[in-house]
Amino acid sequence: MNNPRTLYVKTDKFSETVMKIIEMGFDSLSLMFAYGLWKLLGIKKSVWEAKLAIYRSFGWLDDEILSMFRKQPNCMTPSEKKISTALDFFMNKLNWTPAYISKYLTALFLSLEKRIMPRCSVIEVLLSKGLMKKCQMGNALIVAEYNFLKNYVVKHQDNLPQLLKIYQTKLGVM
Repeated sequence: MNNPRTLYVKTDKFSETVMKIIEMGFDSLSLMFAYGLWKLLGIKKSVWEAKLAIYRSFGWLDDEILSMFRKQPNCMTPSEKKISTALDFFMNKLNWTPAYISKYLTALFLSLEKRIMPRCSVIEVLLSKGLMKKCQMGNALIVAEYNFLKNYVVKHQDNLPQLLKIYQTKLGVM
């Protein structure tokens, strides 16, 4: 229902892709099987290989990439530039490992400018004051806006009244 064009794929290509998805370790009884199939059918082999090359260039092993794809087939949807920029930020600026990124995959594909960087400015202050542990960072980046404000900004407003202003400035609200 989400992607009826999948049904228009030539039978041999469809069968070949189903076999690839099974070889990748997808459970044929799970909904992720359908998502994985849909994503793999919708991407040209050259584009798939180019995106794999980007992950590998950041030190990801094929098993790590495959595991990520099984968890979140959308990891191959963003452009090569978006993947590269996000990996650069998370791995080189935040020092996240592939294992940590895989744990918080959603963060990898959120807007760096509109969500990740503004939240990181708050997190940076909380980390420097010892009010947050680095291992909590992934969750802080993916929670809903209301929960982020409640748990990471308002919660510390008495001790750090500047947090809201820092966050709003980075969001471009002020």
